[in-house]
Amino acid sequence: MKSKLHLTGICKTFGTLTALDDVSLELSTGQIMALLGPSGCGKTTLLRCIAGFEVPDNGVIKIEGNNVYDAHRNIPPEKRSIGYVPQEGALFPHLNVAKNVAFGLSRTERQTNRVEEMLKMVGMEGLQKRMPHELSGGQQQRVALARALAPSPSIVLLDEPFSALDAGLRASLREDVRRTLKQAGATAIIVTHDQEEAMSMADVVSVIRSGKIIQTADPETIYHYPEDEEVASFVGEAVFLPAIVRDNEAQSIFGPLPVNQRCRIVDGEATLMIRPEQFTVGEPGEGTLARVVSNVYFGHDSLVRLHVSHSSSEMEISARILGMKRFGEGEVVGLSVKGSVMAYKA
Repeated sequence: MKSKLHLTGICKTFGTLTALDDVSLELSTGQIMALLGPSGCGKTTLLRCIAGFEVPDNGVIKIEGNNVYDAHRNIPPEKRSIGYVPQEGALFPHLNVAKNVAFGLSRTERQTNRVEEMLKMVGMEGLQKRMPHELSGGQQQRVALARALAPSPSIVLLDEPFSALDAGLRASLREDVRRTLKQAGATAIIVTHDQEEAMSMADVVSVIRSGKIIQTADPETIYHYPEDEEVASFVGEAVFLPAIVRDNEAQSIFGPLPVNQRCRIVDGEATLMIRPEQFTVGEPGEGTLARVVSNVYFGHDSLVRLHVSHSSSEMEISARILGMKRFGEGEVVGLSVKGSVMAYKA
């Protein structure tokens, strides 16, 4: 696929604080990328550098092959062909919905049905004359997205677009936003600290920590094959346990386990990462003995917390199981692991 955005060696400091440290990224045409990381990691600063709101200390930013920032030039934001959706929509309070959406269009484009097309795309048709204060939070974000998409920008940047909304609305709106972006053929970057949001919306996820890009891959790879233990625990619940690795096999309290081929680890002491859904809970003779501490039933699955005592090792394990089976507190079961495991140098 053709590269739409290319960042090379982007650095940015604020006084003694390093916000971005040698960041390089590439985004292909039509892709949706999630910049995922905790608060203060540099993800919004990176978005603002791409938009032109912040000036990097050094590096190169290319949009559609053209340098918009390097050591010799800094193209202003309005000339970068970028649509921007801030955290709370930031609609112009004195303009109605239609005029907000039309704001970035040329006089000629305003004479077409572009505004109506955009409002229909985001599910806001018929509300052209509403004022921003007459809209719900979700509706305001839809209008902000329509406004960003209306001029057909090269890239759409969304900065924590759902952070001000309640959990139920966030879940439904992010599905609508992804569908709208795909329908428009847009190339987009979404900044978020919400793992579920990143995994469900993005084609590619870039995990950023302390101003550095730690891993960039598709959501499945980020979840199943995280670069390190911090990424593993940040993107989902994980169980970590000590082991000895030899010849791509890990000896642990669950016996010998195959080490995933993607692991870059030499023989010796290691820390294994196992996802809760990799555990199988069975009869006492089936695997390592464990005692049920609690069983939380969600309908579609259950989260079983278990205490494992084996030789000199004691730990609590979380296992996620499907189906109707429920276990009683204190019940003794057999616990085993299915599939390969990730291993990191201890």
